[in-house]
Amino acid sequence: MKHVLPIAGLAVLALAAPPASVQAEDYDIDCAVILCMAGGFPASTPCSAAHGYMMKRLKKGKPPFGTCAMSDGKAFTDYDLDMGIHYYCEAGLVMRWPDDRDNWSGNRPGCYIEEVVGRDDERRYTCVRAAAGGPYMEITISPGSAEAYRSGKLYY
Repeated sequence: MKHVLPIAGLAVLALAAPPASVQAEDYDIDCAVILCMAGGFPASTPCSAAHGYMMKRLKKGKPPFGTCAMSDGKAFTDYDLDMGIHYYCEAGLVMRWPDDRDNWSGNRPGCYIEEVVGRDDERRYTCVRAAAGGPYMEITISPGSAEAYRSGKLYY
């Protein structure tokens, strides 16, 4: 019984102290996000982990990746990141931003049924629902150079 308390104390200390490799892994995963994003997140264990890490950051309102440290310790900054929200509606509906005539005022577009009425082909729109939306990202590595590589838009 005398040995139980010291062993339990060591176990608590071991769990409380993060391993030294945690800091290095933090940088590695940010670099992995940049590399995997440029490749469209190909199916692989490192890219799956990088994608999960990126999605957690986005859900917390953070950018998709943090600092990617190069071998000399400097941050990798030779990229452009374009991010935004992509909105869409089902087939047969028209997407429009709401205006004063609409019965709702949202901060995103709505999906409307478009009807042609009257002799002058006047168009009438009836809002069905808010448009679905999700983030998109596009990364360009070495922008402005002959070696520049653009990922194309990735939708999430």
